[in-house]
Amino acid sequence: MAFPTARSYVSGAETVNTPTWDVNYPGASPPTGQTSAILDGGGSYMEAGDLALWACAADGSARSFSNFDTTLTWTSLKAALSDGSVSLNIWYRILTGSETTNGQIWQTGSGLTCSGSEQGPWRMTIFKNFFGSGGITVSTGATGATANPDPDEVSWGWTADSLVRCMWASDASRATTAYPSGYTINQFDDNSGGGAGAALGSAAAQFTSSPQNPGQATIDTSDGWAAATVALRGVADAYQPRYGFVNYQNPGVFAKAWQRSRGILVPKLWTPEAVI
Repeated sequence: MAFPTARSYVSGAETVNTPTWDVNYPGASPPTGQTSAILDGGGSYMEAGDLALWACAADGSARSFSNFDTTLTWTSLKAALSDGSVSLNIWYRILTGSETTNGQIWQTGSGLTCSGSEQGPWRMTIFKNFFGSGGITVSTGATGATANPDPDEVSWGWTADSLVRCMWASDASRATTAYPSGYTINQFDDNSGGGAGAALGSAAAQFTSSPQNPGQATIDTSDGWAAATVALRGVADAYQPRYGFVNYQNPGVFAKAWQRSRGILVPKLWTPEAVI
């Protein structure tokens, strides 16, 4: 099996209160105020079958987002999770290959619509080696007002290499000073600045068993926070039968085997369904 890994990312922050948030896919020429990069050393920012996971921290209570691109549908994992001072939102979609680098993810106007005029940071991570439909789940979510955001336990129903990613939004311009123990992959921390802003932190770890509880992160000053944990299922290895090869992740691939024809061994193409 293979663990999901981050292929690329794009990050940004609204630094003044606004109901319109400009969010784009990663690419080599991100809009002003956004930062993007390829993480795995490859040449692609995103490919068909990848998972796009978008998380944001919005200052204010119960702030949600809408106006996502309806032609390339996005799905909410966590909407307006809030302690009363800051809100965490998490959305995802499985890429089809029709997305464009640096392209907008909003439908009309000039950005995603926040339910209030707020500011805050966001990050979109593109994951490769993702299982596909049914390969993502999220925790209930937790809130508090301390110096230790505490992403809660996530449980999943598959047996496969999995990436567990925890995220926390905190009020004002808080900085993450410590991540949950063992969560050393793709650590991220950003804020929109000032007392009217918000902060976002995240980190990930690899697991093969469920459930998992990340434990606490630490921010520099006690403040309001909202946190959640997402589990991503990795792709299965291609199955190797005795007399051929079948890639069950790509069932259109034919298996080559051998048969006798008039006493001579010749190659034969089988469909995956013909190989057990």
